[in-house]
Amino acid sequence: MPASVLSRQFPRMGPIAQKLLKELQQLQATATVTDLNEVRRARAQVAAVAEAIDADTLPPGQHLWMDVFKIYAALGSVLLGSATLRSMASRIEAAEEAYTPGGPPMSPVLDSAFVGWWMADLAVGPCQENLCSIVADLASVLRMPPELRDLAHIFAASHLDVFRATPDDSRRTHLTRLATGEEYLAEVAAGVVLPAGLWLGRLLPYPNRYDHSEAVLWGTPYFLDGPEAESKWRAYFDRQTGALKGADRLNRLARHFKGEKNPVRMLDFMMRNYGGQTAEGLLCLRGVPEESHLRPEGPCLRLCGAPGAAAETLVAETLGEG
Repeated sequence: MPASVLSRQFPRMGPIAQKLLKELQQLQATATVTDLNEVRRARAQVAAVAEAIDADTLPPGQHLWMDVFKIYAALGSVLLGSATLRSMASRIEAAEEAYTPGGPPMSPVLDSAFVGWWMADLAVGPCQENLCSIVADLASVLRMPPELRDLAHIFAASHLDVFRATPDDSRRTHLTRLATGEEYLAEVAAGVVLPAGLWLGRLLPYPNRYDHSEAVLWGTPYFLDGPEAESKWRAYFDRQTGALKGADRLNRLARHFKGEKNPVRMLDFMMRNYGGQTAEGLLCLRGVPEESHLRPEGPCLRLCGAPGAAAETLVAETLGEG
C-alpha cells in the first residue's frame, strides 16, 4: 500500500505519544551523553533495518516482519523506561509474572503471543494507544524512515483472529478468515506446518506488496481443537457483535480481540483453555474465551498456575488508565 494512502488512514499523534515526545525533547535538552546512549543505539538499529527495506531483493515476508519487529521491540523497550510509560511498563511486568510466557512446560502462553500482546494489544490512555502506535507516532523523532513508520502503524492495528487453514505447501497456507470469509495465501514461520483446521493467529499483510490476498501469519498460531470449534466460534462472534453488520461488526471484533474491557482476555484464554499439543507440536486451545476448561488438576494449574489476583489487578489498573 503506498505511503500516501497509509498516511491518510492513520490517526494524528495520540496524547500519550505527545506527552512522551515532550519528555524526550526535555531529555535531549538536558541529558548527558550517557543518558542518550540507549536512544542512539536504537537509532542505529533503525538505520540497519532501513537498508534492508531499501534493498532490491527483500527477504521473505515472515523474516522481514520479524526483523522489523525486533526494531520496534528495541525502541519500545527504550521508551518503556520513560516516566510517561512507567505504568505501562509495570503492567507488562505484572503480566509476565502472572502468565510466565515461554510455552510448555512453563506456560501455554507462547513468547510470540505475549510480545504481540504487549506491543500491539495492551492499550493505555483515552485514545487507547499501544506501544507500537506510540513508536509509529514518534517516527520522526526516532529518525525512522517512512517504510518502518507505516509498518509500525500496521502492526499496531493488528490483532489475533480465527482462520480456517487449507495447507498449500510447507511455506504457504490458504487461510479463510472465519468472521468474513476473506481468503489469503499466507506465509507461515519457518518450520511450522499447519494441518487443516481452525487456527488462532495474527495475520499481517505481506510487506511492500499491493495484493492484499498475500499475507504473513506472524509468530506461532494456536490450533482451535474440538469437533464443534467452528460453530462455537461463529456463535461467539455473534454474541460479541449483536446486530452490528459490515464494518461496524468487524471493528467490534477487532477491539474485542485487542482486549477492550479486558486487556488480558486472550492471555487468559490461552492459559485456561490449553488442551495439549498437536502431532506437529503446536499448541491446542479448546472452546472460546468465555468458557474455561481449566480443572483443579488440569495442565495449566499443574504446569504454571492460574493467573489469579495479579491478572485481575492488571485488568483493573488498565481499565482505570487515562
